[in-house]
Amino acid sequence: VWRRKPHQAKFFSREHFGKLYNSIFTEQLNGAQVVIAVQLYRIAENRRKRPEPTDPDFVRYASCFIAMQMGRKLLDDMSVRMEAVTHQNFQLTQQLIEQNGEDYFNNSAQDIQQALRDLYGKQEISLQQLSATFRRGDLISRLQ
Repeated sequence: VWRRKPHQAKFFSREHFGKLYNSIFTEQLNGAQVVIAVQLYRIAENRRKRPEPTDPDFVRYASCFIAMQMGRKLLDDMSVRMEAVTHQNFQLTQQLIEQNGEDYFNNSAQDIQQALRDLYGKQEISLQQLSATFRRGDLISRLQ
């Protein structure tokens, strides 16, 4: 969520406590940031597992990307950078997630829909293309 590498979160999960450990668990990362990232990821992952009938196909492949965008939207609502999220504003963060979690998800999915449109234009995107797009992380630069 915070490191802007959602493709690594999904496809290199075995390396979270291996090669990627030092880039994920930095000195600046605190418990509040970890808990919030997990909560956002759970919202996105639960929707991936049980998508709404109106959800676009990419929702099944993009949970880590959606969680990343949700984190950005949460920080925007708080008007802070990730480093400023601590135990002192944890309650506020929790309230925002409870109140706006669904909106964060939907708005993040719209961001990804637009990024896919920018990348592929109006051509039909196969499920294999979608899977590969999220595996490679092609959209990260388009979600800045």
